[in-house]
Amino acid sequence: ERLQRKNAWKDACVVTAVRDPIERFMSGYNEIEIRWSRGIIRDQNQGGSIAPVYKYERGGNGTKGRFEQFVAEYVSSDTEREGWDWKSLELEHIWSMSGVLYDLNQSGGHMADYLPSLSNLTYDWPQFLQSTCPTIEQDIARRPMAIRGQHGSSRDRHGYYAAAKLVWAGGGATARALCVLNVMDYACWGKLPAGVPPLCKEVYSRPRFTSAIFDAVSANKL
Repeated sequence: ERLQRKNAWKDACVVTAVRDPIERFMSGYNEIEIRWSRGIIRDQNQGGSIAPVYKYERGGNGTKGRFEQFVAEYVSSDTEREGWDWKSLELEHIWSMSGVLYDLNQSGGHMADYLPSLSNLTYDWPQFLQSTCPTIEQDIARRPMAIRGQHGSSRDRHGYYAAAKLVWAGGGATARALCVLNVMDYACWGKLPAGVPPLCKEVYSRPRFTSAIFDAVSANKL
């Protein structure tokens, strides 16, 4: 917003780093669960209600069924009408990464380039900056990325992430739903090292899916 007010987008070198969209969704789900469980603990300490609001919350922690129900409710619920809005900050962890491209376009900017993997960010990011943004101050571009900490959810103590990965590996209805939820990211970030997963390629190639996309475009819903 500050750049937009100063009309600086035309001179800005805008870059980002992305990861595999479905991997990110599952990791984001894990983060949502951990953050929400902390909220429940706070409510308990304050004498508040801890009754489950959604069906998925009645499932056992770290179970495949809980993740499957989460995805089903997320896909089928209107985020504002159904009450998901109060979880909006947590839900940002699973929102599409391609949303930043829309925001840039609305602000008159554009993405110079992106780093398609986070696997070696400490060393890849400085080199990426130097090659993509030649006008950047070199001492900044050469500076290694410092690891300033990680989310506690990365340890996956409750098995949320592991359960999600098992569901994805199973290739069932929930896995296919993940393909649909992340179609824009696979379309927009074409340099992902692993490319589009075979299951998603199958989903995207089905006439029913392509017809739904064309209908949405025609109705100006995309």
